[in-house]
Amino acid sequence: MIGICFGHQIIAQALGGTVEKFSGGWSVGRQSYQMGGREIMLNAWHQDQVTTLPEGAEVIGHSDFCANAMVTYGDRIMTVQAHPEFDIDHVRGLIAHRGAGVIPDAQLDQARRDLSKPVDNADMAAMMVAVLKQARADA
Repeated sequence: MIGICFGHQIIAQALGGTVEKFSGGWSVGRQSYQMGGREIMLNAWHQDQVTTLPEGAEVIGHSDFCANAMVTYGDRIMTVQAHPEFDIDHVRGLIAHRGAGVIPDAQLDQARRDLSKPVDNADMAAMMVAVLKQARADA
């Protein structure tokens, strides 16, 4: 199973974790995450996040803003708070139609400036596919 953003949150909550509106505000646009000793850049659009992990969850990626940004549950579930499915046009649309009056202008301006910078969507997709295709002894 793969969970993205709300999927990341609802899987954690269903397994006993906690999801809360983050007191630090919003994460919007291109964000940096640490994963396996390297930097991963992904687009984000969230304020809620997993604040307490369920038993058995393992953090595989994080940022200063989101401590539980990428999580695995054994070899069967991988979740990510960010949006590896969001391309430039999608983020541009969110900024234009969902951001004003909700997200601070300075954050929206930064997200606009970062639109043309590269993200690691393909790398994240490959990791997700590997989870889904992994052979399992009990399958």
